Amino acid sequence: MTYIGRPSATGIADALRAQISSGELTPGSKLPTQAELAREFGVQRGVVRQALKGLEAEGLLTSIGRGSPPEVAEGVRTAPVRDVTLSARSILGPRLEAAFEAPHVQLDVVTLTSETMMFAFGQLMGALYAQPERPESVRVRVLLPRVDDRLDYPAPEKGWGHDEKLDQAMDRRNKAQSANQRTILTGILARMRKELDIDVSLEFRALRGTPTRKVYLLNRREALFGHYIPGSFLRDVDGYEEPVMLRDVEGAETPMLTFEKGHGARGDAMVDSEQLLFDRVWEHVAQPWG
Repeated sequence: MTYIGRPSATGIADALRAQISSGELTPGSKLPTQAELAREFGVQRGVVRQALKGLEAEGLLTSIGRGSPPEVAEGVRTAPVRDVTLSARSILGPRLEAAFEAPHVQLDVVTLTSETMMFAFGQLMGALYAQPERPESVRVRVLLPRVDDRLDYPAPEKGWGHDEKLDQAMDRRNKAQSANQRTILTGILARMRKELDIDVSLEFRALRGTPTRKVYLLNRREALFGHYIPGSFLRDVDGYEEPVMLRDVEGAETPMLTFEKGHGARGDAMVDSEQLLFDRVWEHVAQPWG
């Protein structure tokens, strides 16, 4: 693993605790020795020992000795994958803030709408104002569906073609939401350029069809992605006094899986393959917006 900066004993304990709770470290498995952990985290051995002692006190580790590697305690409950994934709304903000510690930031996105990203960037601005060191440049590329085409979702619950009035209202709704979200996101990044003196570029391109996955690629080193899960939802639609039942997804609540380079061959391969796919689609398939 590669770590930026030198973590504290608390930070090391948090990292190991997360590996145990996620099931990456299973009951009875051995951790690296204290010396190996010290080299891995880039800290003194005493810092590692303090972190391990804390986890031993919590009942998560045993065999905390000078010569033997610590072990995950038997009987420790590990969470299933669904319990350790986070929603797009929860995960994107903190990961963006971490990505913006780099001098040159690159964010590539595939999404149904830009709503989650819009809110995450709004929160990020507050952190950047308080941050003494800011990125020199930020490059953002976003792939969105072409809303001139009728999407599989959001759509009338019975599908297109059953109710002309609702079809037309949904066309207006989808186009207005897409335009408004792109305008707001563009405005936030314009503020970042003007008020924080960061060299910012933002480009949207369009794809035909309805995306089935939400993907965020950060600095070509981290991939967050999740699958859109369609369902029936009551939504407000202009022209209707009461909410209308639509076929849609809860985009901001999409559970996201995370992969990061430097954390094993599987993570490296996932990030590289997702980035290559994005680059090729952006270059050869996507069309300029408008």
